[in-house]
Amino acid sequence: MYQTYPETVLDALWKEIEREFDNESQPNKVNQLLHDIVHRAPWSHIGLAPRIYHWLERNEPQLNQNLRNCIRTLVNGGVSFAELAKLASVKIGNPVVEENLPIWFALYVDTLPDEAIPKLNKWLEQLPKDNASIFAQHFVTTLTGKFRHGEENFFTGGVRNPSSLKTLFLIMTRYIKPEDDLDRTTVTCYTPTLRDDAQSARELLFSG
Repeated sequence: MYQTYPETVLDALWKEIEREFDNESQPNKVNQLLHDIVHRAPWSHIGLAPRIYHWLERNEPQLNQNLRNCIRTLVNGGVSFAELAKLASVKIGNPVVEENLPIWFALYVDTLPDEAIPKLNKWLEQLPKDNASIFAQHFVTTLTGKFRHGEENFFTGGVRNPSSLKTLFLIMTRYIKPEDDLDRTTVTCYTPTLRDDAQSARELLFSG
């Protein structure tokens, strides 16, 4: 049907995605249709990406996972680095959902590292110590895709030059201190925490 009536199919999909976002006020409400589209309908990403981008210009998901799925669709749908960086910069400058800021910073750093990394550093410096550490942990796990619940990296992979990676690594070591790393080598069974994932993600920057 999509091959015959692509716009009709895309309009119908977007209408349902938007309707689920309207009902997102429920706690931990995952946009199930968007989740399924991300993983099972890559053919739709190019067509849905502009709709999602324009929606994000005026709105923002309440749930982190929904925002990550939006961004993954934008990336897969071919939205340019410049457009992604612009959107992230605007969202950081005018935060709507504070919990989403690590995700927006990750997207900003991944698409325009030379501009974004100094702003990330400044942001972390003005936060209380404990808050900065938690923020850095969420940021670096998002940037690298190192999630304890098994998600893959769906950001652009734009931050790959050695200079940017080195700068990021040094910033992360200030807030995710190696001397505080958790040694699980002697433990046979444990559930990884955000801190576990963050130290692994930090090391991915060093090996990237």
